[in-house]
Amino acid sequence: MSSADQLRQAVALARAGRKVEARDILLALVDEDPHNEMAWIWLSGLVDTLDDKIIACENILTINPSNDRVRAYLSQLLEEQNQLTRLEAAAQVVAPQVDPVVDTSLRSADPDPSVPSWELAKHQEMEGQFTQALETYRNLASLTKDSRQFDRIYKEITRLESLQKERIAYVAPSSSIVRMAFGWPLLYLSLVVVQVGGKFFMYPAWYLWLGIPFVAFGSFLIALSEVNARHPIWKALFEEENSKGSGFARFMAGLMGWMLVIFPHLMLIGDSVLRLRNFQIPPIPL
Repeated sequence: MSSADQLRQAVALARAGRKVEARDILLALVDEDPHNEMAWIWLSGLVDTLDDKIIACENILTINPSNDRVRAYLSQLLEEQNQLTRLEAAAQVVAPQVDPVVDTSLRSADPDPSVPSWELAKHQEMEGQFTQALETYRNLASLTKDSRQFDRIYKEITRLESLQKERIAYVAPSSSIVRMAFGWPLLYLSLVVVQVGGKFFMYPAWYLWLGIPFVAFGSFLIALSEVNARHPIWKALFEEENSKGSGFARFMAGLMGWMLVIFPHLMLIGDSVLRLRNFQIPPIPL
């Protein structure tokens, strides 16, 4: 079988998802013909390790130095290699290994800062300690043996580095809850004022004003359920250990909040419909 036939067979296997077979054919092909540029190009996408990808790209550029796409890809790979080198250097000062079976930091309200863990990094980030969280993620990346877990950690590292470059300010969860809880009460109050036409004491639908505290409390519960961060409100209301609220508790708080918000608005709509039905020209004096 000629080199061209072998290349076509390897490409067909790669496109069919049979990457191992395609890689074996390409390895044999470049072993026979080290200057086969197209074989190296396909091989660069089929090898597993970062070092092998770099070697494949370097061989392509040796054969064809004008291949700008491969040169850009090689620069990206070298940047990833440098990042790994920095992570390995950070691992030299890493804390003792985490017990893979029993990780007590995952069960405590305040994770042990001496043991790097995913929960510790999230806790530090929620507390606004971005530098400490970044260091914990780097330590985790140096410890993990799972490539998927490493990719997940690397994305978190990149995200936190972007936050630091953009100088994103930390906002406490309690402040977020208070700010989010103002929207619905203000909207309902504005609609009631429009409905009564400024006649606060003469308009007969007094029950509309009773809806304001219901909307306010419902809006507070909605905000409480949507802010997915540690805050003392959850601990005070539900005495939950992780201070974030379980999924069920958050769902029930959100459901109750929406019910309290929607019901007064339905009363307001009903009052508007009733007012339109009784509307006359000239209007009936109150």
